[in-house]
Amino acid sequence: MDENKVEKQLAKVIAKEVEKELDKEFDEKKSPKGRKWAITKAGHRFDPNDSIKNSIRVKRYQNEIAIESTKDYTGYLNFGTRFIPAREIYPDDYFPKRWKSIEEDIDEVMFKVFEEIEQ
Repeated sequence: MDENKVEKQLAKVIAKEVEKELDKEFDEKKSPKGRKWAITKAGHRFDPNDSIKNSIRVKRYQNEIAIESTKDYTGYLNFGTRFIPAREIYPDDYFPKRWKSIEEDIDEVMFKVFEEIEQ
């Protein structure tokens, strides 16, 4: 199997699973690390109308994925500012333990690749 094809296949599987994990985090109102998101200054839960959730897109670019938002301020919410507490929506430089199932999906794809090579 072509190496580029394997990478594209992995990116497709990973993107799908990342979308699931992000949806789960929004439903639970928790960060990828499992921390509860801070409530708003007005005392409401974060993103009550799911406008941020609905702005998040997991995109595939060949053999890579990117988590993007149609809202310009999502990065401020993710990392926080001196006025806004961080409500981590997506991981920046680590692979969350809560996303362990993605590793299993990667293993499954790689197992299929190795089976194909052996034939």
